[in-house]
Amino acid sequence: TTPGSCANKFTVTRTWTATDVCGNSSTSSQVITVDDQTAPVIICPNNTISATGTYQGNICSYQINSNPISANDNCNGKVTFKFTLTGATIAADLTTLEGIILKNGTTTISVIATDECNNISIPCIFNYSVSCLPLPVNLISFNGKQIDQTNQLSWKTSDQKGFSHFEIQRSENAVEFGTLGNILGNKEGIYNFIDSNPREGSNYYKLKMIDLDGKSKFSNVISVNFEKGGNFISIENPATNGHFNVMTNLKNPRFTLLNSLGQIVVMSITETRTNNFLVKTNLIAGVYYLNIVSNGKFHTKKILIP
Repeated sequence: TTPGSCANKFTVTRTWTATDVCGNSSTSSQVITVDDQTAPVIICPNNTISATGTYQGNICSYQINSNPISANDNCNGKVTFKFTLTGATIAADLTTLEGIILKNGTTTISVIATDECNNISIPCIFNYSVSCLPLPVNLISFNGKQIDQTNQLSWKTSDQKGFSHFEIQRSENAVEFGTLGNILGNKEGIYNFIDSNPREGSNYYKLKMIDLDGKSKFSNVISVNFEKGGNFISIENPATNGHFNVMTNLKNPRFTLLNSLGQIVVMSITETRTNNFLVKTNLIAGVYYLNIVSNGKFHTKKILIP
């Protein structure tokens, strides 16, 4: 067997030898050439996939947990995909949809499949339609900061018809949350809560907003850095339209934003007022990391851009 330029392109040579009783012999050869020129065929979903999203803060989004497509290849070789997203969510050159966060609305997805011999399929085009149920209350803002030896949370709301109460939750890892307390809704829509026993380092907070009929939604997650020396870092998370606020009293902080591969990405940052910075990006949905350096100390915060 003589290999070719790809896994499914090769030449096989077969040789037969015939010998008679007097020892006379002859040979004959057969050459078989295998050349994969057939493109894979994508099993395309129906025109539109409807998905019910969830709220992170006031932002409705939906995370795709598994690829909704597959492909058949005549040689059963490795097939790679290339996705392009337009519409509500914009992205290009994606190799998988798994873990991608789609924004509220309709996203059109175009995908091609390529086999090991670079045969390219006919494009598959389909839509994802994402929508969310109405929030029980409209959360205008949610912030936190360290004050003395406590972390103080504050938030503002509107449209509180039929609203019951807030459940304040805290986590050490932004995954597993426990309840700190409850606050009933009020007419003013202005709330404060003091965490009198925060852990040193990053504290993650979110609000569970509960209606009178028991329906509930979660707010975005904010992080508040607690230091016994009194420094704090609070970050709005997830970002809104690629923008997020950073509140910190660190001296002369320097900011760097990295993607999941550790590469520096472009951002602009403006100090809107004392200890408050507005970060603007134009990035595709995903997880990013904000590095903050001050007085030789290094702080890293995870940022979600839906």
